[in-house]
Amino acid sequence: MAKIGNIEEFKLQQEDFETWVERLELYMLVNKIKDNKAAIFLTLIGSEGYKVLKSLCTPELPKDVEYEKLVSNMKNYIQPKVSILAERSKFRNCLQENNETITEFITKLQKLSILCGFGNNLEEALRDQIVHGVSDRMLKKKLCEEPDLTYGRTKEICQAHEGAEISMENFQQVTKGQLNFIKKKSSNKGKEPNWKNGKNGDNSDGTCTCCGNMNHVFSNCYFKNRNCEICNRKGHLKKVCYFNKNKTDKVQSKFSDAKNKNYNKSNIGTMNKKVSRNKINKSNNFLESDNLDLDTLFQIEVVNKKNNNITIKVQIENEIIDMQLDTGSAISAISLSDYENNFNYLTIVKTNLNLRSYSGDSITPIGLINVKVKFNEKDYNLKLYIVENGGPPLLGNDWLKYLGIKVNIDFEMNNIISQNYSNQIKELITKFPEVFTDKLGTYNKNKCKLYLKEDFKPIFFKPRSLPYKIKDQVGVELDRLVKEGILTPVETCDFGTPIVPVIKANGSIRICGDYKVTINPYLKVDRYPLPRIEDLFSNISGSVIWSKIDLSQAYTQLLVEENSKEILTLSTHQGLYVPNRLMYGIASAPGIFQREMENLFRKIDKVVCFLDDILIHSDSVASHINKLNEVFNKLKECGLTVRKEKCAFFQDEIQYLGYKINKHGLNTSETKIKAIVEAPIPTNITQVKSFLGMVNYYFKFIKNSTEILYPLYNLLKKDNEFNWNKKCDNAFNEIKKILTSAPILTHFNQNYKIKLSCDASSYGIGGVISHILPNNEERPIAYTSRTLNLAEQKYSQIDKEALAIVFCIKKFHQYLYGRHFILFTDHKPLTYIFHEKKSLPQVAANRIQRYALFLANYDYSIQYVKSENNQSADALSRLAITHTNDSEMDVPTIHFVNDYFQGINKTMIQKETEQDEVLSVIKKYILTGWPNAKVKVIQEPIKSYYLQKHELTVEQNCIFLGHRLVVPKCLQEIFLNELHSTHFGVVKLKMMVRNYFWWPQLNKHIEQLVAFCSTCIKYRKEPNKSPLQVWEYPNEPGERIHADFLELNKKMFIVVIDEFSKWPEVIPMTSTTSLNTINVMREYFSRYGICQTFVTDNGPQWTSKEFQTFIKNNCIKHIFTPPYHPQSNGAAENMVGIFKDKMKKILDNTPNIIQAYCKFLLDYRNTIHCTTGKSPAELHMNRKLNSKFDLIIKQFNKEPYINNNLDVKTKVELSQNTTKKIFGGKRNVNFKIGDNVLARNYSKGQKWITGKIKEK
Repeated sequence: MAKIGNIEEFKLQQEDFETWVERLELYMLVNKIKDNKAAIFLTLIGSEGYKVLKSLCTPELPKDVEYEKLVSNMKNYIQPKVSILAERSKFRNCLQENNETITEFITKLQKLSILCGFGNNLEEALRDQIVHGVSDRMLKKKLCEEPDLTYGRTKEICQAHEGAEISMENFQQVTKGQLNFIKKKSSNKGKEPNWKNGKNGDNSDGTCTCCGNMNHVFSNCYFKNRNCEICNRKGHLKKVCYFNKNKTDKVQSKFSDAKNKNYNKSNIGTMNKKVSRNKINKSNNFLESDNLDLDTLFQIEVVNKKNNNITIKVQIENEIIDMQLDTGSAISAISLSDYENNFNYLTIVKTNLNLRSYSGDSITPIGLINVKVKFNEKDYNLKLYIVENGGPPLLGNDWLKYLGIKVNIDFEMNNIISQNYSNQIKELITKFPEVFTDKLGTYNKNKCKLYLKEDFKPIFFKPRSLPYKIKDQVGVELDRLVKEGILTPVETCDFGTPIVPVIKANGSIRICGDYKVTINPYLKVDRYPLPRIEDLFSNISGSVIWSKIDLSQAYTQLLVEENSKEILTLSTHQGLYVPNRLMYGIASAPGIFQREMENLFRKIDKVVCFLDDILIHSDSVASHINKLNEVFNKLKECGLTVRKEKCAFFQDEIQYLGYKINKHGLNTSETKIKAIVEAPIPTNITQVKSFLGMVNYYFKFIKNSTEILYPLYNLLKKDNEFNWNKKCDNAFNEIKKILTSAPILTHFNQNYKIKLSCDASSYGIGGVISHILPNNEERPIAYTSRTLNLAEQKYSQIDKEALAIVFCIKKFHQYLYGRHFILFTDHKPLTYIFHEKKSLPQVAANRIQRYALFLANYDYSIQYVKSENNQSADALSRLAITHTNDSEMDVPTIHFVNDYFQGINKTMIQKETEQDEVLSVIKKYILTGWPNAKVKVIQEPIKSYYLQKHELTVEQNCIFLGHRLVVPKCLQEIFLNELHSTHFGVVKLKMMVRNYFWWPQLNKHIEQLVAFCSTCIKYRKEPNKSPLQVWEYPNEPGERIHADFLELNKKMFIVVIDEFSKWPEVIPMTSTTSLNTINVMREYFSRYGICQTFVTDNGPQWTSKEFQTFIKNNCIKHIFTPPYHPQSNGAAENMVGIFKDKMKKILDNTPNIIQAYCKFLLDYRNTIHCTTGKSPAELHMNRKLNSKFDLIIKQFNKEPYINNNLDVKTKVELSQNTTKKIFGGKRNVNFKIGDNVLARNYSKGQKWITGKIKEK
């Protein structure tokens, strides 16, 4: 009878065993197979599976084991018993994720519950976890209200709720482009009607406020869901619209006035309105406004002539944030950069929310974070959305209702923007899709050429090792760059620049070349001048409107000439890659790019290029639109693309090189002196000293300085208490005024040298950019400072100092980029790490790596300055102005170990670090400073950390050495066990930990772990050789002989060698029985005498009772070598090898085997042995044996030369010592009686068997 179905062989490590067994049992059930189940199972288990089973069933054979036991053994091997506690922990921590339906969530819970062992309590556990884990608060409330809630009822309620939500979404009508006006609350007559969907929707005369007819009311009107063509609001037609220009002369007049006024120059998505001085009035009610659909509008940025934006200080997660009130925004949001700077420790939750800007562009938030908000002494838990290229932090309608903010905004009707540029901007975007694209552009007018100095020789750096965590990501990014044509792989090249991958905030990788250590020092740098402020100012007269265009990935849009590509070659772990485009970090890049942009737009009037920024200015809107079209045509022709989100159109003011440029001309920017003007009053002696130190730096420029500063100096007297009074206040303000005006403050002049001084304190960072004048006087151009946020305050001092440098360079980018400047720091290690000609240390922390790559884009030289000579920057760091959200992007490293293995997470590491006696002290030292003591004085365990102090940092309350986590002591064993879970050897484990974690003596702990691992011992290869144990050299021939059997050409021989003389005997054997062996040895003894000691292996001939009787009767001491250890019978084994080797060669020419071995024996016995220095014949028979050559020599009446001068015993001992050294055995184990050992098993079964030492 034919069998039903078919079962394939089980493939170990490729299939789920439990599923396969279920299919097998169904197969046997349907085919009514009751017998021979075990045989069928063993047949289908596959060769690999059978090998495993054979080992598991030892000492029984698999065929003798019952079917159920076979399955059980295999299941336990493949699927070890899980921890119920761990599985239940997973189950209890399972929550509904965003975008996960209720059905998916319940299915996930059911799957997780399989291994939890809930038994009869399964449904109860599922019910409880569903209630706990659902994300919808209304649903959770509904479930909690249900009496006698069962698992089945829970599923019914959840699925019904989810179905209702979907249905409601289908009913909702999303209105695109809807802009809701804010209703003015006042006591004036002529209030605008309320069109809020039926509420007060009918006039007293019975007229429908929706369509104007009188035969029905609003609630029954056919047009109640229509949008007005005038104001775009839902609920009325244009003929009854309050804003219809034909409705009243009064309204018409207001709109006419608005059209004649010049309320121009807004950003995309902006709206002008006039805001009263009372920005927030708690006593008044919030203005009535329509509810805003989330998909209709994201942001209305308030911009007007006076820039009276309403900003509100809100405490979010202990950070004071200035949020811009936007009643037109349905959500509260921050930009991605604000998230990275302030809240990167919070997890981003995905969202399906889709927004639309004022210009109609779709905006998809990256996600949202749940934040703790404190406002008016009350705490709230609110959602804050994150937008990749957002503007300032927005406080929208969703937060207003929770925070209870009531706003009084007075505005006139004719202040609503009269010039709406969104249509023109949309037209530009539609007209030039090739320019406004996400794809990388390709400049087609010219290719870049790089010039090297004459004395240059190719430099090649080998690839730097990468952490295992990001190695695959780097490979994927390299493949992407190759696919897009940015890189081309090559096999060989004389040039090689190492790459340094940088982890971006979203987890992706950016690949940069470290060109400062390869080609930059040898380039003939293109010094094409950047535009001067005078050049710009000379051409802006009469301009009233400005636009700025930002090119996308500017440098990489330029192609490189074939001859220049080779020198840019990148050296990676995947091989060599040649860049086809201009790369960031190349010293000539700014000059090359500036020249191309100047050549491109030189003939277009009122267009200025500053690297990747194109500035356009005009005297009217019409001419500005024409100018924009001309510029975009040029960009289209040459293949360049722009970043739409970074462009700004129709601006009435721009900032450039520290100046504000608008229709009124050139004005000094307040940001240049903000750090001084807003510097807080000193609160202690240290801050006063720092401030006076900065003043003393510019002392010679300040008249009557001693008199002005007397109240401040008075605070420094020993006997005086710190008492800041009005005189101190006046002196402080007076000196700040002097510091921010001429003659101390000077204008930027690109003909003078530039100096940048930076410093960091425990709570702030600051810097001064200055000119070094021809007379060597130093004059400040601008100041900057800010406080550190909570995360930055936990940085190590080296990270704070590095952050200060990066912050200042970013702040003064327009002064510094493309120009050489001198960078001063009072932190000496940074002069080596950031040295302009040195490679970045491979062990540097991620943050330091990012900083170094950022600095590689600038032309600078770094110098160390003592703290007492860096007073200006020091004072700014100690008197830093309030945090302004300019902090750097910081990608946390802790996520590298978040899911490293089950049971350990970030929270546990943070907690144990805090409780660890040593690490808590180390953390304090990192944050507040290390003790000033010599290394010799510092004791362990602090000393091990002290030696690494420049690489230690604190991130998210954990300590890192570079990018490696410092593990608390109580977790070290867990980390080691997890690390060794795959039983890699010492070398691989050490290589692995270099990418993840560290603690003192880690290498030693790894060595001990591997050395004492019972599993590794059980399955490891042969142990290291012990030192060679040599036999004691005999005193005379026949004292000790060695014997063994050999087979050659199907003939058996017995080999006997005298250990003293090395005399060999090779005797043919007709058979190898014990009796025949005894006869051969009896003949040998009759010829040479009976030996004292006889050495053989454990062959059956030697161990037989007959042979042992023969040995005993002749009073011979018989020594057996250890089993499976032929080296112990080295003399015989060596002779066997030599005999076989030589005989094979002799038999090629002499087919007679007897003749061949006789010739071999004669020559061997007559040849001087390398160990003894004499021939075996001389030592064994005290004479040489005649050979053909001896007979020839004797015909000349000469005797062959015999060496009698050598002491044989000395010679042998020297030879043995040399052999011991060459052998190289280092294993020295001294076992004691009773020791448990593992012995090598050379028979079938396990490789190693356990045993105990009985005697020695």
